[in-house]
Amino acid sequence: MIHITATGTRRAISKLQADNTLELFTELDKEHRGAVILHHGWCTGFDAYCHYAALQLGWAIRGHPPLNQKFMASGLIVDECMITVGEIRVLRVELHPPREFHARDRDMVDSSNLVVAAPLFPQDHPRSRYSGTWYTVSYARQEHVPLWIMERDGATVYETAVAS
Repeated sequence: MIHITATGTRRAISKLQADNTLELFTELDKEHRGAVILHHGWCTGFDAYCHYAALQLGWAIRGHPPLNQKFMASGLIVDECMITVGEIRVLRVELHPPREFHARDRDMVDSSNLVVAAPLFPQDHPRSRYSGTWYTVSYARQEHVPLWIMERDGATVYETAVAS
């Protein structure tokens, strides 16, 4: 079983970010034979995209909503029953209690074996210092959790967990 945290822009992601994320998710699904749990922050943009990609793949989902509901995604499917070849598979979505942004970001990383990030800006952009996505990436690095960064221009960066 692998736990993956998705963190990214609350705005629309680029087509390249969407394509690269779906390709990665498909590979992870094959590698782990569907034994995947996706954690996300229950916001618009990348979180919502990953939520629906995970549902398509039949993954379990753990939502970590923020206390500030301004950017929360509305209408995300919470429970669904999906019929697959010859079997019924119940997809479960669980919601954690709402927490402040940084606290829930740390909770997601602490629950995961891998972080997948889709930032709006590159890390060296001045606005990135206020970004929850880059906060989560920094925390994952600090905690030695491997991560994939899906840049808007299609570049992908994989960082392994390196203990200091």
